[in-house]
Amino acid sequence: MSTKIIFRTDASVKIGIGHVMRCLTLADKLSELGAAQAIDIAFASSPETVETVPDLKYPIVDETIGGDILIIDHYELGIDYETSMRDKFDLIMVIDDIPNRPHNCDILLDQTFGRKESEWHPMVPDSALLLTGGPFMLLRQEFEFMKSQSQPRTKLDSIFVSLGGTDPYNVTDLVLEGIRKTRLDLPVTVVMGTNAPHILDVKDKAKSMSNVIVMTNVRSMSALMINADLAIGAGGTTAWERCALGLPSLVLEIADNQKDVIRRLVLADAALECPIDDHAVYEAIMLLHSSPEILMQMSFSASAICPGNGAQRVAQILLDTQQG
Repeated sequence: MSTKIIFRTDASVKIGIGHVMRCLTLADKLSELGAAQAIDIAFASSPETVETVPDLKYPIVDETIGGDILIIDHYELGIDYETSMRDKFDLIMVIDDIPNRPHNCDILLDQTFGRKESEWHPMVPDSALLLTGGPFMLLRQEFEFMKSQSQPRTKLDSIFVSLGGTDPYNVTDLVLEGIRKTRLDLPVTVVMGTNAPHILDVKDKAKSMSNVIVMTNVRSMSALMINADLAIGAGGTTAWERCALGLPSLVLEIADNQKDVIRRLVLADAALECPIDDHAVYEAIMLLHSSPEILMQMSFSASAICPGNGAQRVAQILLDTQQG
């Protein structure tokens, strides 16, 4: 008999694609382990999720059909929803980043760097298994593979820009204006989702800047990121992917739930926080361009944050707990 696993998660222009992407990473690892045992994986997601992430390759189902394992990654679904699912699943796992609300779960995963189990103790049942911090980061396979090939950045010769798959507030345009102000003729690669609402505005901006290219439908983000010397991005899931490749970052807070991640990256010397202001972007780039020693230290610090193999650890623990 197969093990039925359902992921309850959503994506949209407003909330972005990070929750779905990290769930896909775990789903793929579970599928890989399923080569030796029957595992049936599906997603319980909204129609908007399918539109926002068109390459969602798993079937969409109604989670009320029940199953063996329910994995919830959703800020708008809390303890009431989890409790309502208790009689439909043998095991419930929650993925969350902020220990500020209670959960009724058997396993809780918080991949935030430096997160302590004690921070979650008041929020989960005493019996819950807590998976916290860098060892459990859900890195996509491509980043696991490229991690060993990454080299420390010693000078600023190229910039990678990605403010999430949707960038609903068009922060990318502001960042490009800051880059323009530097008058540095550095190659700049911008990555956005095909359905990002401001994609045409960003492409128009890039046409006026000879050193900027805009890419969509990118199949290998890691290949682009490993060849960059600086990333300008947000404090979402991609922050850990940048760390895996030792890529220094300017981080901009584009959602309240990113505050803690950004604070921890800055304290670890893996990133510089930058206000959402084109002049601030300009000043930060000029600092790193003129101070390569800062860039190199950020690169070393970023690489140390993410040890790798987190998805493998989480998937195996999940299956062992369900079977045990």
